[in-house]
Amino acid sequence: MGGKTYDVLIVGCGIYGAFTAREAALRGLSVAVIDRKDFCGATSANSLKIIHGGLRYLQQFDVVRVLESAKERKNLMRIAPHLVHPLPCAMPTRGFFMRSKPVMFMGMLLNDILTFDRNRDIDPEKNIPGGYVVPLEKFKQMVPGLDDARFNGAAVWHDALAYNTERLAIIALKAAAHAGADAANYAEMVRFVKDGKTVTGVVAKDAFSGEEVTIKAGLVINNTGPWSNETLALLGEQVTMPVYGLALELNFVLKRQLLKNHAVGLSGYRKSDTRERLLFFVPWHGRTMAGTYCRLHAGRLERMQVMEHDINTFLEDLNSAFPSANLTRKDISLVHAGVIPIEEGSEMWPEPEPLRHYRLIDHEKKDGVQGLLTVLGVKYTTARDVAEKSINSVLEKLGKFDGSVSKSSVTPLPGGDIPDFNRFVSDAKAASPKDLSDASLTNLLYSYGTEYKAILDLGKTDNALLKPISDSSEVIAAEIINAVRNEMAQTLSDVVLRRTDISAAGIPDEKTMNACAKIMGLELSWDKARIEKEIAQVKAEVRRV
Repeated sequence: MGGKTYDVLIVGCGIYGAFTAREAALRGLSVAVIDRKDFCGATSANSLKIIHGGLRYLQQFDVVRVLESAKERKNLMRIAPHLVHPLPCAMPTRGFFMRSKPVMFMGMLLNDILTFDRNRDIDPEKNIPGGYVVPLEKFKQMVPGLDDARFNGAAVWHDALAYNTERLAIIALKAAAHAGADAANYAEMVRFVKDGKTVTGVVAKDAFSGEEVTIKAGLVINNTGPWSNETLALLGEQVTMPVYGLALELNFVLKRQLLKNHAVGLSGYRKSDTRERLLFFVPWHGRTMAGTYCRLHAGRLERMQVMEHDINTFLEDLNSAFPSANLTRKDISLVHAGVIPIEEGSEMWPEPEPLRHYRLIDHEKKDGVQGLLTVLGVKYTTARDVAEKSINSVLEKLGKFDGSVSKSSVTPLPGGDIPDFNRFVSDAKAASPKDLSDASLTNLLYSYGTEYKAILDLGKTDNALLKPISDSSEVIAAEIINAVRNEMAQTLSDVVLRRTDISAAGIPDEKTMNACAKIMGLELSWDKARIEKEIAQVKAEVRRV
């Protein structure tokens, strides 16, 4: 990177940075992308995994967001069909007002009309059925144990669920690299390079060697999310700061499978106030994902910490919404925590509101600083769309916009060239090696799509690589080798938390962790001390309760 001058340099590689790098490369720009830690290792690693189609925005009469979200949900299912799948959802109906059967049905009907083309030119497995209402007895079958005298039935609709959100970011970045982009993780931007009021690049520091490298570019995109203000402070100029405030958000992975097929939205109350909170319970890898808890975060980002009060209050919320679950701390398998930008003024509210719309700031127009854009967003669903809009702006600024239309919405991500997903799965199972378990194969197909074959090829010389790394994991050894050789995994955390499904349903046990560390250590020539250090680092990163 130090020997080139790029059209675009992207600082920060969560889901927005990854899709922006892909968009830039597909549009013919020379592009580099860096992240101070691992790709998708911060805010983008903490979500409820739902790819929202926009139904909830009808309550705010925000038709633009409904259409945008439904379109991008469809696009993600089209370009990453192995990772994004339809998810049936339900919400109980009650009373005579906004949550009543007639009102909920009319809302879903309006949504179906607005998104009439949601199933056009798409694999039937990705079809989003129309919404409908069901009687109370049917809802009780969907949500075993839930019994509330207020309910008289439920509204049912479909959204989508990402099998692994971290892999969605990783393959978006791989697509960028396949199209010519250069990418580096553990490369922290330490200062901007300027010529007067023009940004001409950045200086990045290698987290392992400490070496500093100057990376030159015609335009720098600040894609650092919650860190955007801190990044801009390195300019030494008075510029528009995009982050008004921050909130800590939590999602729990629960050990129990409370739901079989449907996600469900339930309302709860706290003893301390009477405001209704909508919480979602989502089927997740044989367990349950529950979210979302939100509170104001004040102070610097590196001081973000999940407190005892957060855990206890969130449990109170969940039990208020789903009393029969009777959740305790022992039911929590994993805590996902992240800091997100919030709406201006909502830091004064009892509960801050996440940023509703993305922000694209041209610092030349706003502040007189050339060569710098800031992009800020919080939704997984619309990251590709925001990337397209961002690069349209970049092309115009660089004088390279030729009027051509982006093809990123129809160009499959790596592993996503699957026109018929069900047939793909059945064909793969029919040709499966005898040494590979059905559970491991299913995980491979849903995690890697058509790229699963390259992972199986690693087992041709050593059948042991096709075996699960432990009795409690479906992940095979070849996945770890692949993460190191082909996906820039540098640390054990990169593999355990982001490249594979090892920690999807909870913190891995000691046997699984040690097995993964040993395989990775052999690949990277780690000694015993380094292996122990890497294991300790994973334990420090995941949040035990």
